[in-house]
Amino acid sequence: MYYLRHFNKKTFFTHLSSLLCNKKEVLKFDNNDSHEHETYHQFHVCYLDGPSVQKFLPKSAEGRAHKNYCRSIFHVIKNQFNSMRSNKEDSIYSTMDLGQAFTIYRYHFSKYTKHVVATILFSADANGIFVNWIVVTQTKFTMDTYGTSGNNETFRSCGIATFLILLVQMRLALFGWKTDVYLQVNQGSNSVQFYEKLGFQKAASNKKEEMPTTWEPFVNKKKGSMYIKFVDDKMNAEFPSKSHLHLYKLSDFLLKPTNPNKASVAKIVPLVPSDKNAVMIAWPFDMKGTNVDGAAEDLYIFGLRGFKFRNEQIFMRKTLPNTRQGAIRSYQDEDVKVSQYISWKEDLAKDHIAWLSTGDIGLSIQ
Repeated sequence: MYYLRHFNKKTFFTHLSSLLCNKKEVLKFDNNDSHEHETYHQFHVCYLDGPSVQKFLPKSAEGRAHKNYCRSIFHVIKNQFNSMRSNKEDSIYSTMDLGQAFTIYRYHFSKYTKHVVATILFSADANGIFVNWIVVTQTKFTMDTYGTSGNNETFRSCGIATFLILLVQMRLALFGWKTDVYLQVNQGSNSVQFYEKLGFQKAASNKKEEMPTTWEPFVNKKKGSMYIKFVDDKMNAEFPSKSHLHLYKLSDFLLKPTNPNKASVAKIVPLVPSDKNAVMIAWPFDMKGTNVDGAAEDLYIFGLRGFKFRNEQIFMRKTLPNTRQGAIRSYQDEDVKVSQYISWKEDLAKDHIAWLSTGDIGLSIQ
């Protein structure tokens, strides 16, 4: 989750994504040694493509891992309800077999054990996305499980559900498919306000005809390239009206303002300040070497061992120590103004003939 943290700006989410497990422990997706993680981050995002994993034999290592993974998803969904009918259980497993899922799971800070925090089960094609299930655990971020970093906050307060929907939209956008999202919302729950705040619109009716016509063969059918669990008004009539489901649709890409005229919609902050004398880039100083190493460890070149600092006490300094042999050179403060940045951009986009200024040279030698 650490490498996707920039898609959710909430402080609590950023905090969760940065947490690490005890480095003495080897994190594994399951008991198979070939499924070890190459990271110690506590929170992970996993993608499941149901049709692709059907080739695994039930008794193979991969087949057992898949079965355990699906079981953990099922239990976290089931635990959100006081009771669950058998047809709902069947729909969960059908979605995992014929559809896809994004899941966030976390490891205990000092043990191998892991638990599902949130999941979204969906089916999708070129016409959009149908979300069958989306669940965030009701458990809290406690010290018992997470050590001293626990603050007793609920996971439902950090935008995880929004993050999962965005991941699904991003996946379809990569294929060049429509990113419209369809789902059914319980009319007697707080979910109505949540989805409307994200930009979902209530459909004119709760009929499957409100969805793409090409999805009709997959509605409540277990065969095909998709699976859509749809509760129509006839099914709704069997239950109290406060628990009736209704179809909603999100037509825009998530997190993009749908009504700029509303005061509640945050203003878009431009990447280039309007003031041409404002600072665009500032060269950093006095940064501990280990922090620089950590920030660069995923880079192909500067993450290599040869570019690491020699020890934890070495800093980036404005003035080099007197004990060093040779001439002593001081670093210079170099702030790139907006006007300078724009001149670079315009030159790179056209003829590449601009002369280097004193500021350009000063920045390049730091």
